[in-house]
Amino acid sequence: MKQFLLACSILLALLPAPAFTQDEQRLFKGVELYQEGKFQEAVEVLSQFIEKEKDSWVAYTYLGGSLANLGRNDEAIVILSTKPVGKVRPSVFPLDSPMEILKKAKAINTKDARRNKTEGDVVLFVEFKGNGEVGFVLPTKPLPDGLTDSAIEAARKFKFRPAIKNQKPVSTIRTITFTFGNYR
Repeated sequence: MKQFLLACSILLALLPAPAFTQDEQRLFKGVELYQEGKFQEAVEVLSQFIEKEKDSWVAYTYLGGSLANLGRNDEAIVILSTKPVGKVRPSVFPLDSPMEILKKAKAINTKDARRNKTEGDVVLFVEFKGNGEVGFVLPTKPLPDGLTDSAIEAARKFKFRPAIKNQKPVSTIRTITFTFGNYR
């Protein structure tokens, strides 16, 4: 039995990986254009992809990021707030190493928030640029009483190691959540 399993494992390892579909190639190209800073082209490619495949959170994330980099923040927030649940093969986005947050800054509760006992989460989409700087920071779930501004300020202070692709640092987008509350 062990020999049979070993033989099956070897055969599976020797089989070629399935080729990317045309749609997966379009998605890959859109993300690549974003990472190269070609935001208008990325918007066009990713918009075409989303017309056919409405369930890719990756496409929505990088389309929103491209729109934000073009200064179209209202459109970016709408796109980034869309939450499709589709799955994409991780191999579509090969990285040599992922982005790593090295130091998080803490968001401060404001006087108004403490007085009003404002609680909840501020959800931000944050661009971690290949040059080591924080790019756009867009709230997709804000809170009142200055808490959204406090979260944005904290996110801008994050220290991180950029993602690496083809031995070069590239920009990535991540969701960051700050939780406020527990006033006593």
